[in-house]
Amino acid sequence: MNTQFITVGDIRLSILPIKDRAMVYQEQFVGGVKVPSFKTSTRETSLSVVAIELANKADKPTEIIEDFLYISDAVTAANSGLLAENKISHIVNISPCINFFGPSRITYCISQRYPDWKPKYLRLYVSDDPKGKISKFFEVSNSFIHEANQEGGRVLIHCWAGVSRSATLVLAYLLKQGLTYLDAFNHLKKRRPIIEPNPGFCLQLTKYEIELLKAQGIPINGNTGTKRKYNEYEVVINADDNDDDSRIIKRRKLKRIVLIIEVHRNTDDLDSTSAPSRPGSGDINILASLHFD
Repeated sequence: MNTQFITVGDIRLSILPIKDRAMVYQEQFVGGVKVPSFKTSTRETSLSVVAIELANKADKPTEIIEDFLYISDAVTAANSGLLAENKISHIVNISPCINFFGPSRITYCISQRYPDWKPKYLRLYVSDDPKGKISKFFEVSNSFIHEANQEGGRVLIHCWAGVSRSATLVLAYLLKQGLTYLDAFNHLKKRRPIIEPNPGFCLQLTKYEIELLKAQGIPINGNTGTKRKYNEYEVVINADDNDDDSRIIKRRKLKRIVLIIEVHRNTDDLDSTSAPSRPGSGDINILASLHFD
């Protein structure tokens, strides 16, 4: 059997040929919330091998909410020592890789050192493509994170690079907790500067934000100051879809999202510069109106 070589960064790895295949996850319910059916990456096995090979060089996960919410790439997610050391109890895996540490995949050494470490997984997958419908996973991801909070656990959300898909799910959770898109994005960017959700995911997040505001009965005001019906809102993203360059170039050509939100917080709980905290430790009260150019 011929050996294959792959290069990740400045590291060259040798692996045996692997027959990859996509797996189909049928529609299911997690905590009473529907998980739509999805198909995994056709490179699931080979990419999992790469992550495992590099796991001993992993960085620790990035903390987004103190002692509660973390984000990382697949390499970090493949390092059981780092996860157990950081007391990660719940893992949202939206990467092209397998769930690294199911019940039968925890090494003897780790099980002896951390006998109570048995992480729960939520397996999701969508391609990191602007056309990918990641929003269909917002509710179940948020529900899973909420469950972890109720149990006093810690959550890791990871994709392949910890840049786009996992960042989008983190942002969706922060929106659910009452932060605006801009506040959530700025906080996450400060904690993990490399995050960069693709333009399609950004649009889905802004739509989700408006849905959440609508559910709270918050009025949307037009330029004239009169109330608009919710189905009259408009979110504008200018991007050059005809550009044949890479997605990174397209992201740079994203002009702006025309969305301005006026927010009034309970300043006794959280000022404008505070980092998000574990839900229940200082909630945000929002009264907002949306204005569109």
